Amino acid sequence: MKGFAETEGEVCPDCEAGPSPENACVGVGMPIQMWHTPDCPQWTVMQINWEAGSRRIKEQQTWAVTEEPADTACNGLDLPQSVSTRYTVTLYETSGRPSRTTLKAVCGLRPVADTSQGLLALRTTGDTTGGGTGVRAVTDIVLLNTRADTATATVATNASVAAAAGNHVIWRDDTCDKGHCTHIYNIKERKNASAPSCKGGDTVGVGTLDPSGRWYASALRTNSLAILDLNENTCREQEFDVPAAGSSDLEQTFGTAWSGPNLLLLDQRSGALTSVNAPHNTADKRAEPLPVVNQAQLWSASTD
Repeated sequence: MKGFAETEGEVCPDCEAGPSPENACVGVGMPIQMWHTPDCPQWTVMQINWEAGSRRIKEQQTWAVTEEPADTACNGLDLPQSVSTRYTVTLYETSGRPSRTTLKAVCGLRPVADTSQGLLALRTTGDTTGGGTGVRAVTDIVLLNTRADTATATVATNASVAAAAGNHVIWRDDTCDKGHCTHIYNIKERKNASAPSCKGGDTVGVGTLDPSGRWYASALRTNSLAILDLNENTCREQEFDVPAAGSSDLEQTFGTAWSGPNLLLLDQRSGALTSVNAPHNTADKRAEPLPVVNQAQLWSASTD
């Protein structure tokens, strides 16, 4: 039993309560409801679960990043031209309590993710000319100490972060323009490895990593979709119309959102919505496309 009724007329088998001013009514909308007495075992368990869930929400934390112009915040320092900002990170509790942790990163360090081993950051080491008229930063990926002012480990040089979650950092070699350019850093073991190989070719661009850090979805050079299992070092492929010219990022074509091991993909060209189950490598496409195109986004997802 769930403590609430799933069919009309359902009665709690523990207390067999009915409508009464002193009883509690729990349901999913009239007339699907169930009554409980104050001392009902099911009602007690439900309240305990709600309180536990509330505590978990209150205990959650998130980092917020603020920026200051480097011209004033880093005045007098000899820095690469591409360093235009100094970053400050503040740790907030989702319960709304005031923050007690504020860290000011040194000039040239840009925090990009939180990990079990500290903040992950890009450290600008120089500039390089890009295809346009401006300059592009040359960056190393580093883990920071608890004050966010010193690197404790270098993940990769001449590289950029594609994603980070759980024990994994997905990064790309900025000097690589073909072949296997995607790599995996294991935060717990502090070592690098190449991404799992796929029969359909190499992964390209930036993909999306699920919150657990196990599943990484990315486009392949063969215009298919790759689902990488980072725990098992395997690659599974799905037939998708994914443009892979150059190094296209997945988000250039799809709005994406994870719900557990399920990846939802919203095609920005057609409005087609597909759910891909990573462990079983199955895809379920919505019968009718959504009436949204042109930069459509998925903000969150919840699937059974």
